[in-house]
Amino acid sequence: MKHSIALAFVMLLELSMAQGADLTLDTCLHRARVHYPLSKQADLITRSESYSISNAYRGYLPQIFVVGHASYQSEVTEVPIRIPGLAFEPLSKDQYRIHAEINQTIYDGGSMGNQSTIASANATVNKEQLEVELNKLRDRVQNLFFGTMLLSEQIEQMQLKISDINATSASVRGAVENGAVLKSTLMLLEAESLTAQQKLIGLRSNRQSYLTMLGMLIGMSIDTTTRLIRPGDIPLSDTIRRPELPLFAAQDKAVSARKDLITSRYLPRLSAFATGGYGRPGLDMLKNEFRPFYIVGLRLNWQLTDLYASSSEQDLLDVEHATISVQRETFLLNTRVTMSQQRQEINTYTEMLRLDDDIVDKRTMVLASSKAQLENGTRTAHDYMRDLNDLEVARRDRSLHEIQRALTIHMYASTTGTTGERP
Repeated sequence: MKHSIALAFVMLLELSMAQGADLTLDTCLHRARVHYPLSKQADLITRSESYSISNAYRGYLPQIFVVGHASYQSEVTEVPIRIPGLAFEPLSKDQYRIHAEINQTIYDGGSMGNQSTIASANATVNKEQLEVELNKLRDRVQNLFFGTMLLSEQIEQMQLKISDINATSASVRGAVENGAVLKSTLMLLEAESLTAQQKLIGLRSNRQSYLTMLGMLIGMSIDTTTRLIRPGDIPLSDTIRRPELPLFAAQDKAVSARKDLITSRYLPRLSAFATGGYGRPGLDMLKNEFRPFYIVGLRLNWQLTDLYASSSEQDLLDVEHATISVQRETFLLNTRVTMSQQRQEINTYTEMLRLDDDIVDKRTMVLASSKAQLENGTRTAHDYMRDLNDLEVARRDRSLHEIQRALTIHMYASTTGTTGERP
């Protein structure tokens, strides 16, 4: 009951935070990583690694075998010598034996240690692969975040356009009543207002879709009252810290661990053993009676045939090393090409923004003059709408350039991996 109440309280708290609150990009990225189902795989990888390492070292535990048999044979060994006064009891054709054997590995050539290293290396590969997949999630969240911001800006600009048209229509309506302006001019303005309202409906619908998708990724309910805070500029670095690089290193280490395991296969194995049992006959084949027995000793096993196959296996692993190296070099080259392209785009947007404010100011003055001329009947409604659309385009371009520049900066950071979140 208490758990349910606490869970409900947390859900209500998150809902209240999402509705009417400010939402930053860092918050979205953090919540997306925590909420994404794939993140739960990290714990599974750690547990699997622990189990695999534990299983690998169990080879050092004593191995116990219990064997029993009962048999009947057609012939038994007999002593062919007859000594006067001395009789040898012949062995029974039915024989019975049960024994237990304990084997303790002393030296295995490093095989179990290498198996443990392989398990750890494979787990590291899986973890780094998980980081690569989660890094793709970062790009999705950023695109939705900035896409929502762009749609919000377009909605605001469209609302301003509708307000301008409606204000101009109100002024023109009086001139129409006085006969200074044709009624068709007013009808044209009202039609343009309706068209702008249609576009506004589409923009709002698109923004709601973006908000829904973003909310699903971060595990929050986001409505239109939530304000997305535009992130500021972040330092640009040429250092590449993408999760793919640790992945390549982990893959290379895993191949090296496999090579070490192959090397350990053609090294000798040394173990101690002890056997104890009870049966007829015992170790003394001349005594046809049930007797206990035991054997202790050392066992050396050296499988030299592995030497023939190991060389080819080592060559194959060398090829894997070279393949990983080529993939790493290719990745770095492609990443640097993308970085160069993104830096150029950032510079381009920066230069555009230097002119956008002047363009908007001049388009605003042109529209004010056009509006006055329209109200005086010296300018047509078509001319006025052209000037209004030019101002709308100028405002939209400015907002677009601002958001595109911010998005490109953060995409550049994602390309280099300098802002990626890691546990």
